[in-house]
Amino acid sequence: MLELRGAYPEAERYIREALAGLQRIESSLIPFCVKELANLRSLQGDPAEAEKLLKEVLPRAKRVLGPDQRVTLHIQRSLVRALAEEGRLDEAESLGKETLDALLRTQADQEVAALGRTRLYLGRVLVEKGKLDEAEPLLEEALTLLRQHGMSTFRPELAAQAANWLGVIQMGRKAYPEAEALMLPGSERFFAANAEMSPNERRLAVGHIVKLYEAWDRPKEAAAWQRRLDGLAKTQPNYKP
Repeated sequence: MLELRGAYPEAERYIREALAGLQRIESSLIPFCVKELANLRSLQGDPAEAEKLLKEVLPRAKRVLGPDQRVTLHIQRSLVRALAEEGRLDEAESLGKETLDALLRTQADQEVAALGRTRLYLGRVLVEKGKLDEAEPLLEEALTLLRQHGMSTFRPELAAQAANWLGVIQMGRKAYPEAEALMLPGSERFFAANAEMSPNERRLAVGHIVKLYEAWDRPKEAAAWQRRLDGLAKTQPNYKP
């Protein structure tokens, strides 16, 4: 509940207390709890610690739960995100594709959110690597899944991120009206305190809108969004301009 409210440091304290108790009794819930802790570190702008936690627990999850079990694949998906945040795009791409293949093999046992998030994180990596044509269908599928009832009201910023990265693809093609139509709806969530986004993910998303208007030669809109981008530094303690 604290995480949903955006109270990440307080949520982390309780998760660490829970993890300590689970470790004392060698609980099978340890991998899930570590995944939650790693996600909280990512949300607070510390992907290196998130990566460390996830890499340490992944072998245990594979051994205890199985390599294609839901929580194991959640851990891998979170690791893809952490690697992307660190700029380790080759590793993120390889693990993202491996994770998506496993999800598709075991689709009957997977959640819509897992399929949507994995496509979102892999699609982001591919866009950042310039593989726009490969990224586009993944992000389109992610957008469809993340707009489904439940996810669209529970975590609307996920669909907004997928649309934002699709907008980057359109921007690369100089299809500026199409890019704007993708980027603007839902963009207010990038500024919400409880959005499930790291400081860097917020910066990237808003920065894409600034770049769109700069490329489109619309300086007034570019300046307005740049001010909003600069304003993130006041509300995001780990924001890096």
